[in-house]
Amino acid sequence: MKKHIFIRHIQKLTKQQQQSLRLLAACCQKHDQISLSCPTVEDGFRSHYLMTGEDGKLLAALSLAHINSKEAECTAFTHPACRRRGYFSRLFRLAKKECEDQAISFLVSENCPDTIAVLKHLGARLQNQEYRMDYLLSNTPHSFSDCAFSVRAEAAILSAPKNIRGNSALWTLSLPAPMEHAAASVIPAGLCLTSPAGPDSICLHHVKIRPSLRRQGLGFLMILMLLSRLRQEHISHVILHVSGDNFPAVSLYKKAGFSITETLAFYQIQFPD
Repeated sequence: MKKHIFIRHIQKLTKQQQQSLRLLAACCQKHDQISLSCPTVEDGFRSHYLMTGEDGKLLAALSLAHINSKEAECTAFTHPACRRRGYFSRLFRLAKKECEDQAISFLVSENCPDTIAVLKHLGARLQNQEYRMDYLLSNTPHSFSDCAFSVRAEAAILSAPKNIRGNSALWTLSLPAPMEHAAASVIPAGLCLTSPAGPDSICLHHVKIRPSLRRQGLGFLMILMLLSRLRQEHISHVILHVSGDNFPAVSLYKKAGFSITETLAFYQIQFPD
């Protein structure tokens, strides 16, 4: 007997629908060993296509964020037990009508070759890649005495936020000011942001060093100082994402002890005029 499925187009998810979407994403994360999370209103996803079975269980979901008049971002999940049935293609055909002349971008994990194969079949092209890199604070830390820094860099100060587990917590790196800067004792040299990624996990992002102070090892020093402070705060895991073509940054993070754990790929479908 053929089972019926139902598709709903929703602009605003109820709390129950949000929970169902989170559970579907978690199931896919575990099955595919990926880190992609379900979309939220905060991420800008405001259009959702939900496919459910007769029992109301969520089988597949596709969400759209209209970035601007020329581009929309799409994320989708299909329950592992319901794949190869054309569910994603059905949802995508509906979503495509909503996008009109917009190009549609997808962020997918290269751990999911089936997903990539479907996107290529639909005419999607690879735009760029991004690495997820992880660091376990149980790793043997670098010894600062083993690292060569200038005398000025060795006097650097990393100012920590009051609440390191707060959203967008700001860390700042300062250096002693040169003698000619009599008005200030220190000068800002760099900054980075962290945000919670779990009970004992932190996501590191927006790592920046003052342009005039680059190529002096300050980025490496700031990362080491940050990891040392996070150990003291009993953080066990640090996560970051970096563009695949940002070779200096990838090299820096590897030097600090981070490892690439997942490659994320951006694909785009560009519709003809």
